[in-house]
Amino acid sequence: MTMEKHAILSICLQIGSHLILFVFFVQFYLMEEMGDYIADRITTTSRFQEVSESEFPTVTICMDPPQKPSVASMYGFERLTDIHKKDVLNTTLPERLEASSYILNRDFYIKELKNDFEGLGKQELSLVIGDNDNYFIEPIITYLQGVCHKIDPKFKVTNFTSVTLRLYLNESNIDQPRHLVVYLTSPDATLNLAHDIWPQYLPGEVKLSLDESLKKKTVITYRTVEYIWKAGVENSSKCVTEIMEKSECKNNCFYISGSSLPICISAKDHGCIMSYYPQWQKCLLQKHAVTYVPKKNENLLYGKSSKVEIKVGAFSKSRQIMEEIDIITLSGLIGSVGGSLGMFFGFSITSYLSFVIERFVKKIFF
Repeated sequence: MTMEKHAILSICLQIGSHLILFVFFVQFYLMEEMGDYIADRITTTSRFQEVSESEFPTVTICMDPPQKPSVASMYGFERLTDIHKKDVLNTTLPERLEASSYILNRDFYIKELKNDFEGLGKQELSLVIGDNDNYFIEPIITYLQGVCHKIDPKFKVTNFTSVTLRLYLNESNIDQPRHLVVYLTSPDATLNLAHDIWPQYLPGEVKLSLDESLKKKTVITYRTVEYIWKAGVENSSKCVTEIMEKSECKNNCFYISGSSLPICISAKDHGCIMSYYPQWQKCLLQKHAVTYVPKKNENLLYGKSSKVEIKVGAFSKSRQIMEEIDIITLSGLIGSVGGSLGMFFGFSITSYLSFVIERFVKKIFF
């Protein structure tokens, strides 16, 4: 075989082998990488972080059942949603909600148990709606749970800070709730809680019996989970407020808490607001949220009492962070493809540039 045939055969084999490698590269690697990038595919990472200081959860207290049976019967309500959908002569929606729900310092009382450093043991401090020393309490109007009470702490958690609350029922009431539902959330979860829709995560939730035949002390410990999503809104309240302010509804209001708008006074507004639900449901999707995963330990002590004692505290200084990230970014795609080209074909930008510069210099000076 002549030298020319050897050279031709060598070139053909090189071209063939490169073509085969190129097909394998495109089919089994490049298309998948490009597909992940073009489709903007994401994955969720999980990591743990030790924190010396963190936010104490917002504690929201709801009653179950949420409506007083005697008041619901008086208004002719058969379902929980009737209060939002049916008007009653000479009453407004807020008035019906207040009359039929369990209200702090009317139907029940909450007291914080504090250490008395003057040697008198424990001291009870009554909490009121509005500003307190360590908390801000506000009633929130929900769609399915009547009026709940949101307790926002004013302090940070350090060295396993815990809070002890005592709840007393007003025993003179005809209607009494059967259960107490405690939610542990971040303060910006009001819209989700008021509508009871949690599309991204579940809130910390603990249900306690209010059976008066038992005296109870419940310890709720929690671990903190922080979520970071690529898509979502920064502020749910601002989001729903802006959408409804641009709506064609007659009254500029909202039927539950979670916006900056006033609560509607008529059930007629409910239908108009719900017609905009396809638009404002995106406000339920957040870019960032903190949730608290609870663990309940309940001690039952003999003796009749209308008191329920709840102690809430963290059992770990570690915070789990769940974050959505791109499977591959533009810089990652370039680096990955470049590395694969070097592996498959020995391609190197440095070598290629050196070759071009060498040819350029030779052409000019020689």
